[in-house]
Amino acid sequence: MVILDDWGVMFGRLLKKKGVSLERLLSFCDVADAGGLASAAKGDPVRQSLMSRQLGELETALEVTLFNRSVRPHELTGIGEELVSAVRDFVREFEAGVSRERGEREVVTVAAGESVILWLLIPLLGRRRRMVEDGMSFRFRNMRSRAGIEAVRAGQADVALHNEIYASKDLESVEVGRYGMRLVGREGLLPGKGVVSWRDLSSLSVALLNGGSMGAEVSRLLTENSEGPELFMECTSHHQVLEVCCELGVTGVVPETAVKRARKMGLDVRKVKEFSGKDYVLVASWQKERARGGGGVSQFVKWLGC
Repeated sequence: MVILDDWGVMFGRLLKKKGVSLERLLSFCDVADAGGLASAAKGDPVRQSLMSRQLGELETALEVTLFNRSVRPHELTGIGEELVSAVRDFVREFEAGVSRERGEREVVTVAAGESVILWLLIPLLGRRRRMVEDGMSFRFRNMRSRAGIEAVRAGQADVALHNEIYASKDLESVEVGRYGMRLVGREGLLPGKGVVSWRDLSSLSVALLNGGSMGAEVSRLLTENSEGPELFMECTSHHQVLEVCCELGVTGVVPETAVKRARKMGLDVRKVKEFSGKDYVLVASWQKERARGGGGVSQFVKWLGC
């Protein structure tokens, strides 16, 4: 038996209303995702006419306006946002319940940056193989912080791992860890042995990630200090920063989570005095409803040590 808890009760009552059906609700979600009827119908005039009629019947039955149709693309009203979120949650709960009944693996979709996936999640997964053995599967989506949050809101991801500055009150959030910044470079390139200062790097060039809090901090140091390294390259990922350091013989700024990988690639690692107290705070965020009932999202959050 598939148990839907309060979602089953709520939708059971909702679907009894004349003009409300699961098909109409799903069409409503399709239009919300696409931003308009024409986009949702994908150029099919018959389907567009059908979806338009379904939306009208749904709004009449519920006595609400779901879209602001005066703008393009259409914007959801407040009640429209609540309804689309509820429908998505209901569908996910239903599909998860069916999968459990069939003995299928539950898939948890996680949005995170490439460096978090490569150097944090995958190693952690290797140490927590029991979760996989217990029937869970994971889908990692390479997304930066802001995009990950939006994916969770839109129901396109279950959990987002992101910079704390993007934490939002409409989502459940908890700190996963704090990670410092490190300087890396070929053996013999970096000065000193332990902690170095920014001015010690005056004869060097540096590669860094384009954007993000770390990139912003390094850019500030480059702008405000007359002594220090010169900017050589802005990269699209921390993994790319490591490759540039290996191949081109420059220094690079990466998160602490990249240290193990950097050393495997033969790079030296240094702490920088000016990086002290500039930790990157990693946060996990998810919709509260998705972590109910001890399902995959709840287990994943606990697995992260949250």
